[in-house]
Amino acid sequence: MDFEESLSIVVPVYNSEARLPLWLEHLEPVAAAYARNFEAILVNDGSRGRSWEVICQLTARYPWVLGISSCVTMGSITRCSAGSARLETRSS
Repeated sequence: MDFEESLSIVVPVYNSEARLPLWLEHLEPVAAAYARNFEAILVNDGSRGRSWEVICQLTARYPWVLGISSCVTMGSITRCSAGSARLETRSS
């Protein structure tokens, strides 16, 4: 397996605050096995629960986690597009 320089993972989030912390714990060693530098971009899609609050806590705990929030529900395709736009802006 080739080791990549960097890896970005865009994660649509909708009312899934309970699963996020454990999911990121499992993601970290997997991402580290594939890339020297990695990030997870959590895109909140107007969740009614505590998803954004949990995303903010996770960005404070993990330096490789970024959060993007939308006030309205956009749908998973648009959420992924928002994460991709963030990547394109950063790489320019």
